[in-house]
Amino acid sequence: MCRPAKRAVGICQWLVLLSLVPTTDALVSMAFSPRQRFAHLAPAYASSDVASAEASESEITPSASKGGNSGLTFIAETVVKSDPVPTCSPDKMLKFMDMEENLACLVTAGDKNPYQLVGDPSDELVSDWQKLAIELEGAEPTSSDRVLKVKTGGIQLPGLKLTSEAVIGAKVVTSENSKDFPYYEFCLIADTNTVEGPKPLVAIFNTLTGANKKEKKKGGSPTSLTRVSVETGEEGKIMFQTKGFLKIAVKFPTFLFRILPVSKEKAEQQGSEAVEKAIVRDTEAATEYFRNKYEEWISAQ
Repeated sequence: MCRPAKRAVGICQWLVLLSLVPTTDALVSMAFSPRQRFAHLAPAYASSDVASAEASESEITPSASKGGNSGLTFIAETVVKSDPVPTCSPDKMLKFMDMEENLACLVTAGDKNPYQLVGDPSDELVSDWQKLAIELEGAEPTSSDRVLKVKTGGIQLPGLKLTSEAVIGAKVVTSENSKDFPYYEFCLIADTNTVEGPKPLVAIFNTLTGANKKEKKKGGSPTSLTRVSVETGEEGKIMFQTKGFLKIAVKFPTFLFRILPVSKEKAEQQGSEAVEKAIVRDTEAATEYFRNKYEEWISAQ
């Protein structure tokens, strides 16, 4: 590979990592298909026996397409199921899911990342969440739903260090049918990134990623929606299913396309596959961590 191509690939890796940091670590990631889908987190999930018809039958598929007029768009859709665990009543499950510590462990990669509960979400923040919920076909949030700020660990790039903070809306969704289990929806509302390093490198990085602009262009941020629901199994067992969607739109100077070693379509395919693989790994770990917390809690009841 020639030197310009290698340089272009390196730049693309920077851009992808910048967009991924808040969503993979926070699982929304998975963007939790919230971004669908989430993207976190995030990632569509198909299943047979579903405890909550509303949670499983509604597809988490946003209206946005995979293509784009500029830059690259990566999309990951994932479905992960936990190992079986003893069941309980929907009321007990609601009690467990409504505990902040249990909800938070999913967006903090299994209690690995620090988070802060936004005590009184602003009207603007709730409005942004509501717009995203419509776009991603999620449940409509209200001011009484929780919003968390999750900090991710720093990531080292050549000469630079990136840290991120993701703002994630977390909603416990219930059904009018008392026999249905509740489920979670996590939506990535916003994310901010901080880069540290030599000023010349920081300036170049900010220019390439658009971070030095006062206003972000529409579509320039990750979009993620993740749903964690309960599925019935055999012999009084249940499983937790995490279904996520994540969309990352990466924009950079047009000239880079001319020196990329692969076509735009191939780059998007390979990038999406890499993102999905990373999300699945993180989602499996977080889902199992949540499952273990539930098993410990239900055993003590």
